[in-house]
Amino acid sequence: MLDLTKSAPLVNRRGDWAIERRITLSRNLAVTLTIGPHGAVAEWDPDFPHSLSPTELRRYRTGRDRLVRQVAAHMGGRAIIGELGPDGVINCKVVEPQP
Repeated sequence: MLDLTKSAPLVNRRGDWAIERRITLSRNLAVTLTIGPHGAVAEWDPDFPHSLSPTELRRYRTGRDRLVRQVAAHMGGRAIIGELGPDGVINCKVVEPQP
């Protein structure tokens, strides 16, 4: 069972608790990632970008990985992140829980 009572940025979405993180990628771009019982959602502000600069991509991955580590800690195990590469291949990595 997912225990969301541990210290984490919790939000109530449609009556269910979820973990959420807003990541500022640049002066004009941010993304809010939410992971909860119904899956994962990315909300881009202002809009979904066609591409990210190397700095924006690094910030996105760092924030995403931190959020997934928190979820893994709540679940009591590891998590896997899959990312579609420019070559169309899904690259996966195992993420250890945040202590």
